Amino acid sequence: MRQKTHENISFLPSLDYNAPSARQRIYPVYENLKKTYNVRILPPQKAIHYLNLSNALNQVKRLLEVFHSDILVFQKTVDPISYFIALVARFMGKKIIFDIDDNYYIVHPIKMSKFKQFAMKIGTYFAVRMTRLSDIPIVSTHYLRDIAKK
Repeated sequence: MRQKTHENISFLPSLDYNAPSARQRIYPVYENLKKTYNVRILPPQKAIHYLNLSNALNQVKRLLEVFHSDILVFQKTVDPISYFIALVARFMGKKIIFDIDDNYYIVHPIKMSKFKQFAMKIGTYFAVRMTRLSDIPIVSTHYLRDIAKK
């Protein structure tokens, strides 16, 4: 077994282990990396409730993780708080990986409430920003790769 390095890698997932994307895209990678690196998975973000104290404390914990990490892996996080955390990480010279497996880049014109349309546009805005800010964007398909390159 190789000796562990001083590289600290933190995963910032949007969903917990029960979500297929996290179960397939974070946890197997975590299991392999922890043999060589100092790796942590932060509590999942889930939905952001800005007026919920528990959620606010979780977001503060995610922000503080920037100071302990060399590499931050944002998985499917397309929101203003995650983007702010990524900006702080970039300012501090940390490496950023953005992993996305859904097409947040295009808002499809389907029938949905005005609120849902607005939320989708915010997701699109931050998906583009996170992709541009990251050192390594990871997408799940060639189709998403082509869209993300634009």
